[in-house]
Amino acid sequence: QDLYAKEKLNWVPIDFDDNQACIDLIEGTISILSLLDEESRKPGGQDLQLIGKYYQNFAIPTQKYFVKPRFSNTEFTIKHYASDVTYEIDGFVEKNKDSVSPEQLSVLESSSCEFLKEVISTIPATSNAAPVKEKQVSRASTVSKKPTLGGIFKGSLISLMETMASTSPHYVRCIKPNLEKVPGVIDAQMVLSQLRACGVVETLKISHKGYPTKYLYDEFTNEFFMLVSSDKRTKDDKLLTERILKENMNDPSVYQMGVTK
Repeated sequence: QDLYAKEKLNWVPIDFDDNQACIDLIEGTISILSLLDEESRKPGGQDLQLIGKYYQNFAIPTQKYFVKPRFSNTEFTIKHYASDVTYEIDGFVEKNKDSVSPEQLSVLESSSCEFLKEVISTIPATSNAAPVKEKQVSRASTVSKKPTLGGIFKGSLISLMETMASTSPHYVRCIKPNLEKVPGVIDAQMVLSQLRACGVVETLKISHKGYPTKYLYDEFTNEFFMLVSSDKRTKDDKLLTERILKENMNDPSVYQMGVTK
């Protein structure tokens, strides 16, 4: 739609769902992941204390993507783009710590398997670091800086997005046709649900209402100049494009001519 505006087309913008508020809830400054990491690094961090922070910060009228169940104090629901998902808080803190004892890592590092050694070498250097003692630094710095699962996941996601931003990505959507894993059987509702969840249906709506095929004027004339008689051809690519379209397209509503395309 930004391209349509840049090309100065006669176009009414189409509103579509923006999931940024939900993303901020999950990984923003004060978010599901940030509070989880805070509780995981705190001595004696507990799941019930974590869920209390979630309710205090997010179970508020202005946060429409977080829902506190009426009859439970250990669950919360996030209204994801795909669908609502309810989470049980039990085990959140412990799993996020991703605890591996130094003894276990030492055994793996002593392995004669070169591949295993290579895998172990990728573990961040701080992952084995012991918590800083209170006598060494101020009380505010006593929290262990050991990486958490949430932090590792967020870092990987940021790295992926930076890589994608530096390239021209093309996506392959993987759709599960049925739950039974049977070949040749398509559950239409299940497939449609997946297409909605990954934004394909929304994209198709915009594409259908817009102009999915785009040509620079010189590209268009090079490919279709033979559709008009030689006496109507001109070196002015935009003018030639207009003549080709008028002579071959009966419905002028299916195309528009912009500044460069």
